[in-house]
Amino acid sequence: MITTLIVGGYGAVGSALCRLLSAESDINLVIGGRNPDRAHALAAELGATWRVIDVSDTDSVASALDGVQIVVNCVVDTAQPDMTLPRAALERGLVYMDLAAVPVAHSQQILALDKPARAHGAMLVTALGVNPGIPGVLGLEAQNHFDRIDSVDIYFTMGSKLEGLSPLSLRGVGVMMETKPLQWREGAWRRPSPGGRRRHVRSPFDKTVYFGAAMITPDLMNLPHAIGAKRFAFWSGMEKTSQGILFLLGIKLGLTKTQLRAERFLRQLRRMGRGSDTTNDIGLEMVVVGEKSGRQRQRRVSLHCGEEYAAAIAPAILCRQVAQGLVTEKGAFFCHQAVAIDDFVTQLSLADLNYRAKEQTALAPDNGI
Repeated sequence: MITTLIVGGYGAVGSALCRLLSAESDINLVIGGRNPDRAHALAAELGATWRVIDVSDTDSVASALDGVQIVVNCVVDTAQPDMTLPRAALERGLVYMDLAAVPVAHSQQILALDKPARAHGAMLVTALGVNPGIPGVLGLEAQNHFDRIDSVDIYFTMGSKLEGLSPLSLRGVGVMMETKPLQWREGAWRRPSPGGRRRHVRSPFDKTVYFGAAMITPDLMNLPHAIGAKRFAFWSGMEKTSQGILFLLGIKLGLTKTQLRAERFLRQLRRMGRGSDTTNDIGLEMVVVGEKSGRQRQRRVSLHCGEEYAAAIAPAILCRQVAQGLVTEKGAFFCHQAVAIDDFVTQLSLADLNYRAKEQTALAPDNGI
């Protein structure tokens, strides 16, 4: 049994992760957070134990990590990264994971700990979520299906209800949207051409969505070179165009800069996203074009599910892989560098993600799955 502490385990994503891990026979689940009542309530429901932990307090962290082998941090503040928890995990030679939504400064600090992590026998994995996280794994796995990869387009669609989006995550998205988008072409990262793309997104949205070129998160920066892709682009859109416009405007006006502003802005976005025709799902689709056995082929992989489940599935799979001894590397990594790729994708296909993969000729129109 591997004792696994989920920090922020009673939050929206944390509780989804705890529910997934509570079914694992190899994992002794511990729910952690600053609120003992909420931690105790969920622990009682799931048959787990609980601990109080404040990630900014050294003594609290040290006490909470006693007897733990894996710690998953679901409360990373990317606007103000705090390294107390990952450093403490490193010094104890533990497996540390986090779900940093847009881990620019945070990921740089985590990856800088690679050498000491190896020295202490620790494993640190950052950016382990639905975005960033899963796209990198799917991109790397695409090599299994092509002899040569010409282009990769990743489409990320956010449902309008936003029930699983926390103010902390919204602040992270704000950081992402403020960063200039890039696309890989002609052997370098370049600014995209003006404008975006309109494409029909099928289940569960079943509507035309406007996609704009999005920031390439740090975990994807080396991927085009690694898989030999000539072109690589990431696109993001919202189910409701008017809500997406408000979202962009709010970021430009600084409405995600502080926790209080983010809370107020999120309430406004949720009010706008209410309706019988809107969803709470996250949609992710990857379209890869290349050559296979001398023929041009196109492979599409798509998945969609609720926001909380989407963010929780990657750390749940990696916890399982560590518990089963499939992953033993030491050091600091992004998601796709750490996981056992083939097993990870197999687990995605078996999870409640509406996972679908389809191959066809490359001349087929790119109208979604």
